[in-house]
Amino acid sequence: MRRKQTQGLDFPHGSEANGEDEQLLEDEMEFLVEKHRHQFIDKVLEEVGVVHPIMYDGYNICQQAQQDKLSRFKANYLRKMCEYFELSYKAKDTKALLTEKIKQMVKECGCS
Repeated sequence: MRRKQTQGLDFPHGSEANGEDEQLLEDEMEFLVEKHRHQFIDKVLEEVGVVHPIMYDGYNICQQAQQDKLSRFKANYLRKMCEYFELSYKAKDTKALLTEKIKQMVKECGCS
């Protein structure tokens, strides 16, 4: 009985096939680890990161900053806002300086 010869097909043999399988498994593991890492980072940013829109006391701070309306707030209110968002400030900081700190925070949001 004669075996039919396969034309143009070259199947890897023995250790060559194992090496390719191992490489495929390593590639798949790298992909899954990277995918998991990105999912983890996204989740952390979602939980602790700046999320758009940034809201304070019913105000959309992103919108207020983009429309340059933060200066309408009194300095004391801006200090409370800085305290709420854990932005460092000094008691003698001017209204302009407080406004700038909040604008910097809004830049981190990515909406601007």
